[in-house]
Amino acid sequence: MGTFFGSTRQEQVLGSVEEVGDPIDVFVSHKSDDRDKAMEVAHCVNACGLTVWIDAIDMKHVADDERMVRRIEDAIAHATSLIAIVTDVTNESWWVPFEIGLAYEKEKQLASYCEDASQIDIPSFLWSWPLIEDHVGLHQWCAHIKSAGPHSLLETAVAKIVPRQAYRNSLFTIRDQLRR
Repeated sequence: MGTFFGSTRQEQVLGSVEEVGDPIDVFVSHKSDDRDKAMEVAHCVNACGLTVWIDAIDMKHVADDERMVRRIEDAIAHATSLIAIVTDVTNESWWVPFEIGLAYEKEKQLASYCEDASQIDIPSFLWSWPLIEDHVGLHQWCAHIKSAGPHSLLETAVAKIVPRQAYRNSLFTIRDQLRR
């Protein structure tokens, strides 16, 4: 089961990604505890004119991991991009990092959405692509998704993040020096 927000801006609950008539622009990766935030982001992305897929299965209750992996692989293969909802409970998920890794491997456009970025210890690998902190940033990211090809957005995002990553690395260096 998944929730699809299509070009008609109507929410549809579908059995599988094969039932989707429109192409999928954005796959929303999230921990089931963050479903409300994921739905809020999905509505915002869809309001920007992009189609969205969210898996509706609570992963805590899935007995057949192999079937679930195939399902996720299929949904991400049909999507142009992935946005991961990052909160204080994301680190308890095994599926969100799996979905991010799968999308990265398939060269999808990637982003993370975290409203509390200053309060959450975000893993360093998530700093490799855009970190969106509010709806304004989300609208800007959606505009890029609509206008850029899959590779150009990722290259642009990485180019913009390098100074931020360098800054973050300098903070780690300072922290390490203070611990000595």
